[in-house]
Amino acid sequence: MEARKFEEIEPGTSEQVIYSLPEDKIESGIILAQEYHPLHKKGNQSLKNQRRELSFFLNVSSYSLLFAFVYPILAALTPLIISFPIALLAPIGIIILVKKLYKFKYKK
Repeated sequence: MEARKFEEIEPGTSEQVIYSLPEDKIESGIILAQEYHPLHKKGNQSLKNQRRELSFFLNVSSYSLLFAFVYPILAALTPLIISFPIALLAPIGIIILVKKLYKFKYKK
């Protein structure tokens, strides 16, 4: 595509924005885009750092979710888990006690 003068470009188009930038800004933007391209050495290193940070964040967030939701639920359920067998034994014990008292009372 050949470069056209600014006056020939229709107002409001994307070409106007690109051509209205100074030359050094366009060149620095192209260089910056090339540096962070995945195949470029610096860009590749940047992507590795981003992946490393993301994996650290995911690990931290998964552990924080574990501490935030799972452990409090387990802590709340622990007394129920411990007391549930005792709660089951109590009615059985009461039934046995009532039977023994009944036999003792009417045995005489």
